[in-house]
Amino acid sequence: MMSGLNNQRICLLNGMALAKLHNWTFVLPDFVIEYNAYQDAILMPFKSFYNVHHTIAFAHTNGFRAVEGLPQSRHAACMLQIQHHRAPDTPDLNLLNTWAANHGVVCLTANNAFRLNTHVPLTLADVRLALRPAKQYEVDIMNIVSQMVMTHNTSTLPAVHVRVQPDWVASCPFWSRTDGLQCMVDEEELVNTLQNTFHLPAGCAILVISDTTIGELPSLCHHFKCISKAELWVDRSPTFLESSTTLAFVDFVLACKMELFLGNIYSTFSREVVEVLNSTGQQGVFYNPLCLEGQVCN
Repeated sequence: MMSGLNNQRICLLNGMALAKLHNWTFVLPDFVIEYNAYQDAILMPFKSFYNVHHTIAFAHTNGFRAVEGLPQSRHAACMLQIQHHRAPDTPDLNLLNTWAANHGVVCLTANNAFRLNTHVPLTLADVRLALRPAKQYEVDIMNIVSQMVMTHNTSTLPAVHVRVQPDWVASCPFWSRTDGLQCMVDEEELVNTLQNTFHLPAGCAILVISDTTIGELPSLCHHFKCISKAELWVDRSPTFLESSTTLAFVDFVLACKMELFLGNIYSTFSREVVEVLNSTGQQGVFYNPLCLEGQVCN
């Protein structure tokens, strides 16, 4: 699977829901890391991120089968699907079913798996229960939270997902159909929203979830006491392989441990964290509106 970590996660969730619907065997996929630098992109197995035994047991309990590897005999059909001009690389269930009947395998690509949102017996909310972080990540998050307790006398902080990177700024006009600004929330606007809408008092500590460093957020961190995972993550697993994808997964698991998360509704990262938190009785909310086509957002 290509694309970012949480787009890959959504593909995974849709794939398991389809496996349940069609009685397919679901092959747990590899994840692509450093996907923006294709020459450096490498694959990491499913078990590097998630507890594979838990996922396989979840599938069995819910009436479908999940396995770790695709049989060698099916590799050619998978490659053929990707190359074939009539291959089901679009969200068309009839094409997927036909391909499965003819070849015994369907390769869910970033195109079809991400966009296949069907009413299936196993909903995405159900499928999220199949994904439990691998032990290494659980240990690292436990160490981060322990350091939070030691240095800030709390095991939870309001977590704020900040997106102000150049690639985000460049992409926003394509996502917001009205004025091209709603997915972009600059620092000053974010500060006002946190104070006036969510009533976070000036000077309170917040956990900043971002690819941007705290030093690059002067306005936000002037009004609030910004804390990053970097300063809390003093006891890192020696086997941790650092990449943009693995660091994003640490952010994801850490955000899901907080009692309050404030995210950008245009971000798949934020939307997945909100879904996870709200399903467990914690609070995940968005600090900006989602503009629909033809709708004026204020």
